[in-house]
Amino acid sequence: MAQILCIANQKGGVGKTTTAVNLSAALAKQSKKTLLVDCDPQANATTGMGIDKSTVKKTLYHGLIRETTADETIIPTDVKNLSILPSKVELIGFEVEMMLKEIHHARSLGVQGVVFGVLNKEAQIDKDILKSLMHESAGLGVTFHRAIDCCCDVHSAVETILSAGCERILTSGLADNAFAGRAVIKQMVKQSEGRLSVMAGAGINSDNVGRIVKESGISEVHLSGKKLRASHMQNITACGKLPEFLSISVTDADNIKTLKSAVNGL
Repeated sequence: MAQILCIANQKGGVGKTTTAVNLSAALAKQSKKTLLVDCDPQANATTGMGIDKSTVKKTLYHGLIRETTADETIIPTDVKNLSILPSKVELIGFEVEMMLKEIHHARSLGVQGVVFGVLNKEAQIDKDILKSLMHESAGLGVTFHRAIDCCCDVHSAVETILSAGCERILTSGLADNAFAGRAVIKQMVKQSEGRLSVMAGAGINSDNVGRIVKESGISEVHLSGKKLRASHMQNITACGKLPEFLSISVTDADNIKTLKSAVNGL
């Protein structure tokens, strides 16, 4: 039976490509028929296998958009038993295409709004992608999510979002939680001058919502209202004893009611 091994990490420069290439080669050397799938637009695994990207016509991207089949895309390498499904920079566009399709589908279902956020590698809002998404979202309410909390220049980011026509920003004020970022949130509210709504989110509860609202000037908050619930497993064994499996976070109605009362009392 075939096995699938995935090498993934959100952080760059930790050896994902090196691990994937070496592991694939090692398996192939053991006479195991191996396929290396390059899911990185930088295509380092592809070039690492000695393949010139300029000569590659069909890549993982073309398979994902159903322009070709895997069989037509897979390339044999110089290592016996090892083939690769190559990548190129065009893979970056797939995510945007999927977002456009999802917005179109959401509209067809009659939804009233969508939420997204797009940044470039310089930690700035990607204006071109945002323009495309806003065009597809015409007539829908658009919230720019907490991607703004990763921006290098929040003042410029707010202006870009305003110019694009978004109706709301969801933010923690660039901090780990909205309470810690309430001063920045206040600045964003002042800057927007009512042209959009600034919604505070992350770590909001009935104990801090009052100060966040009063000190920042927001009129909307976002929260999960969660609590930990014990696992419903009756037979807990092996990995089931790990802390992350013994309980899960769930939205709690009482937490929501308590917070709502706190807000109504302001």
